[in-house]
Amino acid sequence: LGHLVGGGQTSMLYRTLVVEEKLAVSAWAYYHGTALDESRFIVNMTPAPDVSLETLDKAFDRALATFLKEGVDAGSLERAKTRLMADAIYARDSQSDLARWYGSSLAIGQTLSDVEEWPMKIDAVDAEAVMAVARRWLDRKPAVTGHLLPLEDEAA
Repeated sequence: LGHLVGGGQTSMLYRTLVVEEKLAVSAWAYYHGTALDESRFIVNMTPAPDVSLETLDKAFDRALATFLKEGVDAGSLERAKTRLMADAIYARDSQSDLARWYGSSLAIGQTLSDVEEWPMKIDAVDAEAVMAVARRWLDRKPAVTGHLLPLEDEAA
C-alpha cells in the first residue's frame, strides 16, 4: 500500500499531485511496519510555488478518495510487488541492510523464517487485500497533519 500510494514517481500521489495537477514538487508515502507500538503510515508532500498548504491538503484528500473508490490497477500492483521483492533480495547484498531487516523483525516478534519468506508473502498479496487495508486504515480520522513553515521575519 505504501508503494502504491507514494513509493516513487509511478505512485498515485506523485502521479496525481506532481505530474498531473502540478500542485506539489514532491509527494511520497512510507509505511513504518517494524515498530513495537502502533505502526505509522507517513505521507509527505511539498507544495509547488504559490500553492497553499490548504490547497495541497484538499488535493490529497481528493486523490485519496479517488484511490479508495477506484482501487489499484493490476500493473501498478505488480510493479509495487516487484520493487518490494527486489528490495528484500538486494538487502542480502548489504550486511548492514540485512542486519537491520533481521534485527527490526526479531525485535517485534517475527522469526527468521518470516524474514526469509517475505518476498514470497509479498508476491501472494492481491489487489483486494491491498484495498481492504487501504479502506480500513486510510480514513483520515486518526490522522495528524503537520505543516512545516518558514520562520517569520523577526523584524516584522
